[in-house]
Amino acid sequence: MAFKKGQTGNEKGRPVKVINSPEALRNEIHSFLASQLRTVKKDWKVLSPRDRVTMFERLARYVLPGPEFDLNKLSEKDLDILITRIKHKLDGNEG
Repeated sequence: MAFKKGQTGNEKGRPVKVINSPEALRNEIHSFLASQLRTVKKDWKVLSPRDRVTMFERLARYVLPGPEFDLNKLSEKDLDILITRIKHKLDGNEG
């Protein structure tokens, strides 16, 4: 039996506590991490240096802004340099 557009096959609908947005999910994750902060700090102390760096990098993604790159903000000279570098890479040359 195929579903019609707009029908999920679940006559009861979505369960009440289902998280349905990225913002809501971020809030849930933030609340969980905040409640577990003491445990995370204890665990941090027993990690190897390599594992600490890995954990730091992974956690930093959630609190630091991502890099912004807007081609419209580049000068004509910078665009020319970028285009030249791309052409060189496509041709198999480095530089």
